[in-house]
Amino acid sequence: MIPDAEFVRDIFTRAALPVAESFNTPYSDTGQAVAVIRLHSENNRTSGSITVSASLYPHQTPVHQEQIRLSSGFHDYQCRALANALSLPPAHWNEFIAIVHKAFACHLANDALSITLEPLVLTPAHLWVVEGGSVRIDTNARFRQPYGAPKMPSAVLGGVSFVPLSGCITCIVNGAGLGMLTLDSIARLGGTTAALIDMGSDGLLEKLSPALEHAASIPSTHAILINLFAGFTHCTDIAASILAWRRERPLPCPVIVRLAGFDAEEALDLIMLAALDGLFSVAESDQAAALAVQLTAQWAVG
Repeated sequence: MIPDAEFVRDIFTRAALPVAESFNTPYSDTGQAVAVIRLHSENNRTSGSITVSASLYPHQTPVHQEQIRLSSGFHDYQCRALANALSLPPAHWNEFIAIVHKAFACHLANDALSITLEPLVLTPAHLWVVEGGSVRIDTNARFRQPYGAPKMPSAVLGGVSFVPLSGCITCIVNGAGLGMLTLDSIARLGGTTAALIDMGSDGLLEKLSPALEHAASIPSTHAILINLFAGFTHCTDIAASILAWRRERPLPCPVIVRLAGFDAEEALDLIMLAALDGLFSVAESDQAAALAVQLTAQWAVG
């Protein structure tokens, strides 16, 4: 769950982080700041640790990472490694280290899945200010949070469930399990999800065009990932519907199609042989997520 800006501001304030009065202050836009940084912490399920990373904003490369094991804690030398990798002026290391420690404590205290300070700015007046950020709270731990987190807004449009998020890839799926699998794959590969559109298990052909129209209308969408298990519907019919929709309108962004079920191979071949710009077909769910993340990165560069 990614709460709204006011909730994020409240969490950062409780952690005693230096939050700007507005998340749209000018330092990150004028180029006059001494340093503009993206500071990010995220749970690492594979290693059972928390990954803290820092990079110069907005290019975000190179990214320096430190793995924090809860058994040993977060040490100053790891913060200094981040500061050194960012080539920060040594005179400002102590303040930077204090902010990194506060952000990490904020991560733990709020049962966060991830926390991002973006951007964290060293202003021309040599003050550290958090101009924006995001927090993903573990919904299974909400009972431990005294002030809770706002519920994620959702809607049902023409039988299609829509959950807005705050990333770049809009996913069209049929079924909550497949949706969670797709979102996890994207996150594991370093991508972010703009929205989840769930068409359910029936009436796929009737719901597909409205789902695609809604996905294409989301301004933050840099790629659309269609990941469907067709069930009783022929995948070739789904492919034909996607191709018809694509031929009727210009694509605002790349569309990646992964289908499983009856006639899946033939359906993916139909999409591939159509050779329409910006339309891709892949056989495996992880491959589809990887291609979506790759195309999103190319979109951002372009």
